Amino acid sequence: MNNWAGNSLTMPSTEELKRAALILEIAEAISNQFRTVGPVPPEFFPLPDRGPDPHFGLSRSMYYDLEKRGKIMLVRLRKAGNLRGKVLVRYRQVLEYVEKCHEMSPIAE
Repeated sequence: MNNWAGNSLTMPSTEELKRAALILEIAEAISNQFRTVGPVPPEFFPLPDRGPDPHFGLSRSMYYDLEKRGKIMLVRLRKAGNLRGKVLVRYRQVLEYVEKCHEMSPIAE
């Protein structure tokens, strides 16, 4: 049998096939190490205008309440002299708060 360049093709030996399969297996294992499970969460996200936020399902008023109770800190961005601006939430703080609440909740058996 000839390939397009006119060179003859031979079947690879069993040893060559085993080596190729091992190389593919190693390459797949390496690529799986770098595969992420899901989307990377943001460091900050804006407070929702209305309705629950897409990350934790909490409302705008809940975030203000958590800030008032000292559970999280909100970041306010606004130009000097402006009353209005953008309010951001630090994702990691909320996640830590939720995890702490989960640890403190009684486990039903």
